[in-house]
Amino acid sequence: MELSEISHSKKLISIMEIKKKYDRIKIATYEDGVELVEVFKNVPMKTPFFDIFYDRSPNYFDLLKLQRGKPFVFILKSKSGKTQGVATFIIKEHFIESQLQKVLYVCDMRTTPDIEKETKRQWKASYTEFMSKMEFIKEFEGIRYCYGAIILNNKRALKAFTEKNNQFIFKELAAYQALNIFGKKPKLFQTDSIDEGHFTIQKALPSDLDSLWSFLEKQNRKKLFGDFISKEESVGDDDFSFRLKNWPGLSLSNFLIIKNRKGEIKGCVCPWTPKTCKKFILSNLSLKLKMVVSLMPLFGKLPIKDHSSLETLYLTHLEIDFDLLENEKSQITRILFHEIEKLKLRNSYHILTLPSLPHYETLDILKDMGYLMEVSDGKVFQIIHEIHEHDKEHKIPLTDHHLGLELALI
Repeated sequence: MELSEISHSKKLISIMEIKKKYDRIKIATYEDGVELVEVFKNVPMKTPFFDIFYDRSPNYFDLLKLQRGKPFVFILKSKSGKTQGVATFIIKEHFIESQLQKVLYVCDMRTTPDIEKETKRQWKASYTEFMSKMEFIKEFEGIRYCYGAIILNNKRALKAFTEKNNQFIFKELAAYQALNIFGKKPKLFQTDSIDEGHFTIQKALPSDLDSLWSFLEKQNRKKLFGDFISKEESVGDDDFSFRLKNWPGLSLSNFLIIKNRKGEIKGCVCPWTPKTCKKFILSNLSLKLKMVVSLMPLFGKLPIKDHSSLETLYLTHLEIDFDLLENEKSQITRILFHEIEKLKLRNSYHILTLPSLPHYETLDILKDMGYLMEVSDGKVFQIIHEIHEHDKEHKIPLTDHHLGLELALI
């Protein structure tokens, strides 16, 4: 349904019309971004193994600018005007069942431990109103779908997402894993061998641009929340062209592509780091993790120290042709990682991070190759206000499609 059609069935309202009822809720601008950096530094994500502080300096909005979406950032204020929380909504375009849809992505919800009761009350009430009226808010452009991703080790966030103490239904859509590689066994203890077979790997050349673009589109159309990548329809305005123009340090030559004997692209990856606007600071390391990181120099890695930055390299745009046989997918995975080792891409980083779905073989393949890693399990939920619980048009269809999730942007 188009926005014009919606306006005939119910009057449209603006975010400001809702917000003016809540004097402790402020819509943030770029000028507020420096202050929001401090909120994230002071509110950690707690896990059983360590606390993670998100360093979003120099400005909270800088990472948001790397999304080809429209963000709405809300600041929660105390009576005296002190910032006590933040919440962000981003209008994004994704493929759902191969159809391009506008969706609302909820992220970066944080409240400080000293949040006042009235501030908390106003936020809960305004959030409920935003969600119940979502498709009739002018700025949200008729959106009916809203979702968020949660790491299961983040107990506080998981409780907030799943505990039934509000007016929302949290519908689990998919599970995922973030594989964080921090080392590799010495060659003496490795049994893995590489057979390239009928595949070859190379860095992408300008002549590969069109075929890489088409391959990424084909892959993402088969995903739930696949990125909007479309060579023909985008006119240079899809996610792929946006990232090539706006991601610091990213270019076509960063891509590693795998071709078959016919010259067709069957796999790709783009190692990249958002360190100019996103870093992780670890603290309160568990005894087990301290033992692990103390051994990192043996693997040629810098040790991780308490309250130091975790240097992270993401394997973005990691794609292996969904139509290949399982043994071919396994072969391509091994070829990609063999090349990563050959190019020594891990050397300057503490960890190498990539996504994997639990039912894939990626985890087992990497273990077989001798990689040492920490696995973070996560889930993606659709968020539905209870008034829409039984409305089919407000439910994202459950499919067996692959999940689209670019970890570098989370």
